[in-house]
Amino acid sequence: MCFNDFINSVDPVIMGRGKDYYESGYVDEVRRMDDDTWVAEVDGSRVYQVELRTARDSVSYWKCSCPYDGPVCKHVVAVCFAILEGEAIDMRERIAEDKKTIETIVNAMDINELRRVVIDFLSRNPEQKGKFILRNLPKTEIDYSQAVKDISEYPTNAADYYEDCRDLLDSIKHSDAAESPDVLWDLLQNLIVLAIPTLKDLYEVADLEYDSYDYDMDDPYQYYEELCSEVYQSCMALMEDADNTLKRKIFGWALSYIDTGNDEQFDLVLELADAAIMDEQMADEYLACMDRIITNDDEWDDAQIRLAIRSKVLCLKTFGRNQEAIRIIKDNQHDLDMRILLIEELIESGDYATAKKLCNRYLQDAGAYSHHRTRLMQLKLRISDLEGDPESQVESRKQFFLHSRDISHYRDLKSFCPKELWKKCSEEIEAALIEDSMREHILAQVYRENADYGKLLQLLAKKKGLSELHLSFGAEAAKADMDEFLDLYQNAIWDAMSETGRPHYEYVARHLHNLLDISEDYKLVNSLVSELKQVYFNRRAMIEIFDREFARNR
Repeated sequence: MCFNDFINSVDPVIMGRGKDYYESGYVDEVRRMDDDTWVAEVDGSRVYQVELRTARDSVSYWKCSCPYDGPVCKHVVAVCFAILEGEAIDMRERIAEDKKTIETIVNAMDINELRRVVIDFLSRNPEQKGKFILRNLPKTEIDYSQAVKDISEYPTNAADYYEDCRDLLDSIKHSDAAESPDVLWDLLQNLIVLAIPTLKDLYEVADLEYDSYDYDMDDPYQYYEELCSEVYQSCMALMEDADNTLKRKIFGWALSYIDTGNDEQFDLVLELADAAIMDEQMADEYLACMDRIITNDDEWDDAQIRLAIRSKVLCLKTFGRNQEAIRIIKDNQHDLDMRILLIEELIESGDYATAKKLCNRYLQDAGAYSHHRTRLMQLKLRISDLEGDPESQVESRKQFFLHSRDISHYRDLKSFCPKELWKKCSEEIEAALIEDSMREHILAQVYRENADYGKLLQLLAKKKGLSELHLSFGAEAAKADMDEFLDLYQNAIWDAMSETGRPHYEYVARHLHNLLDISEDYKLVNSLVSELKQVYFNRRAMIEIFDREFARNR
């Protein structure tokens, strides 16, 4: 059976743990929902939800709500063992019976009453509402245009409105009405003109109330940015199928949009206009529009004017007007974007020495973590690669990693660096990260990347109280010495009890769960929880949270 093959493909350690979980009775009721879907609950440090799906005699999908970030967790394996042993309850007949019952009730209902029930249900279930709207949207251009208007007129919150717009955008892109690029552009234009501004209004309202939201809620502005990005990405993709007439139409709309003084998503509209340019005449129109922005500093802010200057330079270079482009770059060297373009020109001309000199000079002016600094360091790396000096190449990659704090850049450095230079380079990286306490997390990542679990354990030992490092790297640190790790983790938990408050107790509970996941020692964690409750018996919020989180461990 496919579940047996799936289990045999899993890491042997995980497979063993999953089997132990199953044999210990941690798998709650497994239910077969249809021919290809099984769901179950598994008791662990808390109750985890597991879902499995099959296709073509193999397990095609699995999901577990536990925090394990490997390919397959022990909870999924445990459910597979339960299914193999025939313990799944077949829900298909029951679901079919429920469906018949619902059909009987619905068929007997008055149409107005049925409408009321459906509307009430969908209004209380945002996820089902989104699916319902997507499934029942109209299929013609006129109806889609009306749907955009309708969706922009009814009030809702930013999150739900974003989901509705996403559903509408997906439906538009896959509808018969969108088979014509001209029709698709008209529909996308409606989204830009109506839906996006409406979402911005909702975002601004939500932003005023943002401080009162739960701490883990997404920033409402994120919805606005993502919708803008997705609509404009669809517009850019449309360019690939657009004929010259449509490109001119889009180009004309974009310039008109800018000339009206509308600065919403200015950079995206500018990019759209730039992508539509096909000849010198359109380039001249575009350059004239950029000049109107540059000379009208009362209407446009500094960032938009800088973007217009940069766009003008790139357009000039595209159409071979390099001397004019270089003159503008030199006249605007106070602007970091222009400095970057100047360095790119020097690199293209082969003047690597001057380009490197300017990189080093401009890096002194760039913010510590700005995108300009990132770009300058990328250019410096490019120069070192073109020059071909191994030591310079290694140094550039090292500095770029220390700036970016991206472990993928560390991997790139490690794979590139010659063996004779690696020892010195790795020591310098470690020293730089140790010196900067703000880089503890990336230092821990480096230790994990090198499987240096002893140093990872030492890093955790230096922490007083609990930290995110325990949650992110505790499992690896325990590989160095499990007993020492358990001692220092328990001490950190005790140290953390000097702070109070419900959010803090929730945080401590997360660490207790983490301790249980790593040690798999229920007795140890239950004993620690009991001691904490005994010592701090007057902290009612703590006791309430611990009782809720660890009731199943008793």
